Amino acid sequence: MTDGGRRVEPLPPMLNLPCRLVNRFGKSVSPWISLDIEDLLGQARRMTGLTDWGDENFQEPLRVLLASYERDALLTLYGRWVTRRSLVRKLVNRLRLQRDFTAHPGILRSSLPPVVMITGLARTGTTLLHRLLAQDPETRTLQRWELYLPSPPPERATYAHDPRRGVVRRSGRRWERLFMSGEGRRMLEAVHPSSHDAPEECWPLLQNAFRSGIFFFFDRVTNYETWLQDQDFDAAYRYYREQLQLLTWKCTGNLLVLKSPTHLDQLGSLFSVFPDARILWTHRNPVEGMPSACNLVELCRRIKSDCVDPEEIGGSLVKSVPRRVGRALAARDGSLSGQFLDVSLVELVREPLGVVRQVYQFLGTTLSEDAECRMEAWLKQNHPGPRRTGPPPSLERYGLSKNSIHGAMAEYMARFSPYLGA
Repeated sequence: MTDGGRRVEPLPPMLNLPCRLVNRFGKSVSPWISLDIEDLLGQARRMTGLTDWGDENFQEPLRVLLASYERDALLTLYGRWVTRRSLVRKLVNRLRLQRDFTAHPGILRSSLPPVVMITGLARTGTTLLHRLLAQDPETRTLQRWELYLPSPPPERATYAHDPRRGVVRRSGRRWERLFMSGEGRRMLEAVHPSSHDAPEECWPLLQNAFRSGIFFFFDRVTNYETWLQDQDFDAAYRYYREQLQLLTWKCTGNLLVLKSPTHLDQLGSLFSVFPDARILWTHRNPVEGMPSACNLVELCRRIKSDCVDPEEIGGSLVKSVPRRVGRALAARDGSLSGQFLDVSLVELVREPLGVVRQVYQFLGTTLSEDAECRMEAWLKQNHPGPRRTGPPPSLERYGLSKNSIHGAMAEYMARFSPYLGA
């Protein structure tokens, strides 16, 4: 296909043929899938039998998000259906979490273990570092099942066989079998290998507050993203902390290691809620990282929309990323000395255990022989090199060039040049 005279090679479809046919012939009934806030709130109340939302400051960002879905996202029939299901699940989470907080006041009085946040721009090695550190049995990380279904509080004695594991695993498998194409599954697995029992990004907890840039990552909610730029995130991070208190109340560890590139946007609010947090900031040459991030955004958005413009994605990221980095640097420069450790993706891939030793030294804790052996065993099964089903994504596909990226990222590249590789 062409885009303004520029040829853009089509990617294989993300959804299987039956789902694509339903999208094609079901356009006229798509509006019947309601994204009305009162309808969503009502369904969540009916599903739980609960009515106490606690602090209702989540409703304003939810209203803005829903309006942006209607105006900007260009969702297919399937896209509207899965969006509605996802939003209702988050509302159900809020009701059940509030029930837990009311029934067990001790949750919000409990202390967290020392908090370590792994962040950085997308596609810079955060997942590799996170899953490597998670091999230490004394470290607490969060798995997909407890991020998606945080209530009731998980318990150490039953953690390994909590029934929610099976619920989330079966749901994921049904989704892949009923809707995804084989090639779509392979493309997603190539850019982000996933497992229901592996540690995952903690952004679902921020989504429960409906203030998170991750919504824009998965869907073209342009007006929501614009609105979000001027919002205060302190309340969202306080709610995020409360959820962490619940998840670690009966199942804690010596360290709580969390990860999400979205934290980079809001380090100021993060430090206001977690003043002693340690930050592991991963780095990669933006000329490599930017098209890889664009590729992941494109794949995710094409699941729910048939109108995804690669060049628009590239233009959006090359404008938003410098703004995010600027905010992060301002928060970093105003933080306490010694709260940040910079990690090079090149070095992480070349000498992963060497980087881990640097991390433990930075944190002032001991890397045990058992933990190091577990990490070595994990690395043998999970090589840190890239996994792809084809050639790496090109700059040209997303309307980018080396010059445009160098121009946009000049401050970042100058400051962190020792960590970017050749």
